[in-house]
Amino acid sequence: MLDIVLEDKIRYWDAVIDWAVETGHSDKIRVISECDDLGSQSTTILDPILLRQMVIPRLKILFSHIRKRLPHIKIFMHSCGAIRNLIPDLIDAGMDILNPVQFTAAGMDLKELKKDFGDTITFWGGELTPSQL
Repeated sequence: MLDIVLEDKIRYWDAVIDWAVETGHSDKIRVISECDDLGSQSTTILDPILLRQMVIPRLKILFSHIRKRLPHIKIFMHSCGAIRNLIPDLIDAGMDILNPVQFTAAGMDLKELKKDFGDTITFWGGELTPSQL
């Protein structure tokens, strides 16, 4: 089933990219967004080993395919939840931007995320109240 979803996503992005190329808009695409919530408030939704075996490799195939077609784009990945332990895998798969930063989830401390991954990816979303600064 995951392979069918991957094939559908590749077809979808090919259709979008083909349209953009045909209409002369491909250079205007700067960011593409993929969504796949991998976390809950306290942990990942599946065992990280399963996610690394089943989901992350397919994301890598998808991101690589998109990047071959549009080398200049940034890949924006939406995933809520406690996914800190998967961030290196997502970076390896080709993610450039993580959204949101669900800082209320386990292990998603904003300062620690910035310290550990801020030179590699962009964090988009999540906010602090003045009392949390």
